[in-house]
Amino acid sequence: WGHWADFAELNADQIARLSAESDTFVANRHFVLHTPGINDLPNSGQANFTLASAQAVYSGSNGLRPADVTNASLNVNFDQQHFASRFDVIVPGIDQAVGIIGAGQFDDQGLMQSDDRLSNSQMQGGFGPGADTAGLLFEHNLGNNDHVSGITHWQK
Repeated sequence: WGHWADFAELNADQIARLSAESDTFVANRHFVLHTPGINDLPNSGQANFTLASAQAVYSGSNGLRPADVTNASLNVNFDQQHFASRFDVIVPGIDQAVGIIGAGQFDDQGLMQSDDRLSNSQMQGGFGPGADTAGLLFEHNLGNNDHVSGITHWQK
């Protein structure tokens, strides 16, 4: 995964260049995640993942600010190929935490996509080998062109 050093927004040309090299990348406005898919995805059971690391940024009328991810959970149902994640994003200068909720499906290769009907944010990502780890990009619009964007890395 990666981002520009100053968290600058990715432009359409940059995303198109990545897509031309491989279709195994997902991106939001600030982050890119390599999602090659896996062949050893469990087909039954449930798992709870813990947050191993995260990076987040707030983008608004006052510019860019780093943000923190807290109170995180990721629950996966391999039987139904469903995931649900929730966490708070703490932005310095904003009084309340931004609550992020994302739920959706994943395919047979472990590529995850949130469902707008079940989520207040866009999420996409994938599992690592053996589905012992996962990476999810997220983005949540706050109105007036303000948003929080980030990436989360999870471990069983």
